[in-house]
Amino acid sequence: MQVLSSPALDFPVEQLLVNPTGKLLAVVGRYELAIVVLPRRGYMKQVGTMLPAKAVRVGAFYHTAHDCAAIAECRWHPLGDGGSSLLVLTEDALLREYDVVRDVDEPQQVVPCTPHAGAASRTRSALSAEDEDAVCAVSLALGADSAGEGSLDASGDPAAAALPPDWLLFTVFVLMRNGDVYALCPFLPKHAAVAPATIRALAAREAVLGDSDGAREPQRRYLAALLRQAAVAEADDSLSDPLLEREGTPGILAASAREGTPAPAGGAGPGSEAAAARLTTPGSSPEPQGPFLLQPAPVELSDECASLASDLLFVRLTAPERGAWLNLLAIAGRDGRVDLALLLEPVEPRWAHRRAAQPAEADAPSLVVYESIDLGLAKLAQAGPEVFQAHNRVAFVTDPLYPDTFFLTHAYGVHLVSMQRWAGDLLDAIADRAVEQAMAQAVHSDVACVVHSPSAEASAARVIGALVLNDVYLSYTFFTLTNSAQLVALELGLRTAGTEPLPEQAAEPETPPAYTSLLAHGAPFEPPPVFRTPMKRVAAAPGGEIRVSADSLRAFGRAAEQIRNQVRDVVAGGNTVQARLELQLREMRRQLERTAALRKRAAEMAGDGGAPPATAERLGRIEEQQRTTLRRVDALLQRLMDDHQPQLSVYERRWFDELARMAREFGVDDTAKQRAAARTAHDRLQKLEHQLELLRPSFALYQEHCRTQAPSEQMLGAVQRQRVENALAQEASLLAQVRGRVHKLESTLGGR
Repeated sequence: MQVLSSPALDFPVEQLLVNPTGKLLAVVGRYELAIVVLPRRGYMKQVGTMLPAKAVRVGAFYHTAHDCAAIAECRWHPLGDGGSSLLVLTEDALLREYDVVRDVDEPQQVVPCTPHAGAASRTRSALSAEDEDAVCAVSLALGADSAGEGSLDASGDPAAAALPPDWLLFTVFVLMRNGDVYALCPFLPKHAAVAPATIRALAAREAVLGDSDGAREPQRRYLAALLRQAAVAEADDSLSDPLLEREGTPGILAASAREGTPAPAGGAGPGSEAAAARLTTPGSSPEPQGPFLLQPAPVELSDECASLASDLLFVRLTAPERGAWLNLLAIAGRDGRVDLALLLEPVEPRWAHRRAAQPAEADAPSLVVYESIDLGLAKLAQAGPEVFQAHNRVAFVTDPLYPDTFFLTHAYGVHLVSMQRWAGDLLDAIADRAVEQAMAQAVHSDVACVVHSPSAEASAARVIGALVLNDVYLSYTFFTLTNSAQLVALELGLRTAGTEPLPEQAAEPETPPAYTSLLAHGAPFEPPPVFRTPMKRVAAAPGGEIRVSADSLRAFGRAAEQIRNQVRDVVAGGNTVQARLELQLREMRRQLERTAALRKRAAEMAGDGGAPPATAERLGRIEEQQRTTLRRVDALLQRLMDDHQPQLSVYERRWFDELARMAREFGVDDTAKQRAAARTAHDRLQKLEHQLELLRPSFALYQEHCRTQAPSEQMLGAVQRQRVENALAQEASLLAQVRGRVHKLESTLGGR
């Protein structure tokens, strides 16, 4: 393994994009962007793990961490000349197109994606009522990515070229964070490579369409300008490599773009380099169309907060043998909701400077929501909906073989969504003009979780990237990369005739999620500093008569500014406290609702007078089963002990021998004899205790006498006295043992 290194790559990397030629690599960060020239195969064989690479920063003035909008998404445009057109979408809803071979500092085009993009961020204040999610771009989708593809059989049938042309080849869809979708048409790279046959087919379509009021005259002039450039390009043989003849072209990137330029997408038939014409986009910027109206409106998964969109996917499904096609937009939300919307109305061009000449639309463009899929991510989340959506992003991964299948990556793994069950039937219905009947059947897509992560925490294995490869050596495989550098491979199966869709998954019993407080996240609430520190007193005006002068006016101005600042701080602190109070009230209502639900459930389970008969009977059976189980466990434990130690130890044999001797001594043969022996032993024990009590004073007098005797008298030595004391102690011990045995025999006989 070798690592590409460059001084220009000094920022955290979030996305890597290889251009259509495979020579340039776009390295995308949160705010920064750079282009890396990929080394040739020969350089990959050099010794060492670090491989120096040539890199160039792109748009350093527009893409930086200081007072610039964050980068939402980057995409290489397939129609860019030499594969050098890079689209950069920022969160302020501005789309910039860079031709990295010609100029890496200034964009070729800057197109607003919403009617108030760019200006909205400059004029919007803290007191504005405008929804910030409605002007924050998160993703884009190119119609050119699927214009020449989409056959369900993945056979590459040339009959797909027979489908009627449309303007989707020149369309860019942009998704806002609140779920709004806008369309930019026509949009082409400033320096594009398009097949002339595609332009002629589109011009023929415009010529067939009626134009009684002249509304389609701008489209025809636009296509006529492209056709004139295509004719000149076809007649000029010197356009094989125009990039090297331009002044100011970065030599590093130009040399890389010169090699291996692929056929542009959207070409007629199997496009080749010779079939493409290098064009310059005529006219002005397109006017944003939208937002699209979703009908019917998708169902929100949570009542606490709205769903936030995260990614957009455009798919074109075709049935060349039936002459039917279907355009679909998939919208993914951070909460795990995926909306599949059908684009049934064609997208028409619209220019920003020709609003007066264009007919005013009475209705907004619409998307027909075919299905809303719930991935069930909210059930796995430990935090609240707002915190969960802030840390989760759902992204699409397309399938290179089957356009009706795509993958969804998120913080908890990867999901597979297959539209095979209904896509073919819907295309047949479109060909037969029976769309309403097919929509009424409501056949759902197949959803399956192919990669699962147990947690979305930082310490857990999280998916950070995914890719579907269709290679001769690597086969048809889905690869997933985790944050711990673990590569998970899933081999996919090719479809054959009679292949059935994914089987229906058995419904798993739903378990109620664990209760999570809205106040559990973040640090404990602290009152704003303005309420904890005393306010500064405004300097009082000097006594006496106030004269209007420059000094007095300045003093009044300073006092007014201090009061204004204090009022602003108090208002901001009040807003913070009010927001915290509202959150606490929401949490209290949730707790009251949860408590009421638990109380109701407990009452239903307990009944009026305690446990219902059915519950009591069930508890009785459980207790009886528990007692039976305990008895079985005891018997099993005894068997295990017997099997583990089948032989008696030496001490056990001695004990049993002693018991046998005592039985013989006391004449214990049967129950009567045992009772008589017990009584006799008890009597003997009482006699011995009586004798001991009588001898105890004499023994004390004897010890005193021994201490007071003269040394000349005969007395016991220390050793002898120790022996006597030991013998007495042994006798006392034996008496205690006998007493215990007698009590044990009495208790045994008394129990019978």
